[in-house]
Amino acid sequence: MNNFQNMNFQTARSVRAPHRQYWSWWYQFTTPPAPPANASLERRELQRRARLASIIIFVLFIVCLISLFNGLFGTNPMLVPIVGVMAVLTVISIFLNRKGYITSVGVINVVAYTFGVVVNLLTNPGGLTMEVVPYFSLLAMPEILTAAMLSTWWVVLDIIVNVLFCFAAVTWMPRSSEIASHMTIVYINSVIVPFVLQLIIAAICILASTSLLHTIRERDQAEELAKLEGDLAEQMSHDLVEKQALEMSIAAILDIQSRVANGDYSARVPLTPDNILWPVAGTLNNLIARLQYTHHIEQRLSLTEQSASALLTQLQRKRTGQPPVYTKTNTVIDPIAWEVLSLPTSSLSPFTASTRERRTPPPEETSR
Repeated sequence: MNNFQNMNFQTARSVRAPHRQYWSWWYQFTTPPAPPANASLERRELQRRARLASIIIFVLFIVCLISLFNGLFGTNPMLVPIVGVMAVLTVISIFLNRKGYITSVGVINVVAYTFGVVVNLLTNPGGLTMEVVPYFSLLAMPEILTAAMLSTWWVVLDIIVNVLFCFAAVTWMPRSSEIASHMTIVYINSVIVPFVLQLIIAAICILASTSLLHTIRERDQAEELAKLEGDLAEQMSHDLVEKQALEMSIAAILDIQSRVANGDYSARVPLTPDNILWPVAGTLNNLIARLQYTHHIEQRLSLTEQSASALLTQLQRKRTGQPPVYTKTNTVIDPIAWEVLSLPTSSLSPFTASTRERRTPPPEETSR
């Protein structure tokens, strides 16, 4: 079952890949850089609106091309410069969309399209005719742009402006005799029908846009919640690892302290600089090193005292005629013993006597 789902996912991804590749160049040219994975909800919503605006801009370019063809071969020669103005405004909106000014892009696109429809109606060579009346319904198209790119208040404002224009155009535009005899029908088709159509389109677009935005926000909130849960789990795992490392470090320090207390001065705390207890370990290792050096000095001093006592014993043996037996101890007493024991016995008498005198205190000092 999982293999089948994976195969379907890979197939769907391969089908969507050309579509994404087709639009990627356009998005790269007309939208801001893609936000990072940890971007805020507002930043991702801005990117979504920018991509939607870029698609609308692409559609408006197609509308400009169709209108240009109609202006070149139709009955209204003013349509060509009108299309030129619409194209220039559309190009300006590309640069604004690239910078992230989505509201400005929406206003320019709505104004450009509304400008094209309005000026085309006003510059019709025959004035208000029965053939032009259906074109008033085209003013409902900017409502889609307004609902997709701007807020609800912009939609209401656009409806009011379009209805006022329709009423003013039907009332004061030059009209043919055919129109003059059917004004009721003209008002219905030029004002009432576009107004109702705009209300329906605006309501549908607002509901769809609101529902889509609500869905996107719920999805983003779910993604944020999942990200927070993942970060929390990762933090807990990291804290657990740090706690285990801390416990192991404390155990290592206690073990070294126990070994030093038992006389093992060569022991050192085996912690690395990235450990949180590294300063404690460094200070403790320095203290152990000084204790080791002090212990070494005490051993050398004790050995020197033993060597001096052994030398005195051998000197006494040599004075009494016995051969001295001195064992080398690798202390400062060794060269002294070598020189003294090499002297003849007769020369040792004053030395031994003076030694006894120094060792035996005078009577007054004893009585004292």
